[in-house]
Amino acid sequence: MKNKLYIDTNVLIDVVTSRNQPHVIYSQRLFAEAYRRKIDLYVSALSFVTTVYVARKYHLSEEQTRRALKIISSFVNVVELSETDALTMLDTEWKDYEDALQYCSALKVDADYIITGNISDFSESSLPVLTPQQYLERFV
Repeated sequence: MKNKLYIDTNVLIDVVTSRNQPHVIYSQRLFAEAYRRKIDLYVSALSFVTTVYVARKYHLSEEQTRRALKIISSFVNVVELSETDALTMLDTEWKDYEDALQYCSALKVDADYIITGNISDFSESSLPVLTPQQYLERFV
């Protein structure tokens, strides 16, 4: 059975912008595994919005970023963010609201792991949290 991985925004940004060398290599490998249908990746619609915004700082045109996200969306599952999700996570103990929403989305899709470049951001998570490198070293 394939693992269901919930991808944090920072990992998506790494892949689209090729930032954060050498860590981006592991993020790209993870996406390649999803492209080959070896794993299932899930990412929040909110992450797409943030990626378009952040990619500008890396001198990618909005057209380049949109093209990359369209390609990625052909083999990655995009998770909707609902009004209920947004309101419910306002009442949690999470320090970072965006991370709380990411966690909510991971729970919603019954993810096996949250994959992030910042494990400490998910210290409240009941799900296992790994970096792309840790996941690849353990499972691929």
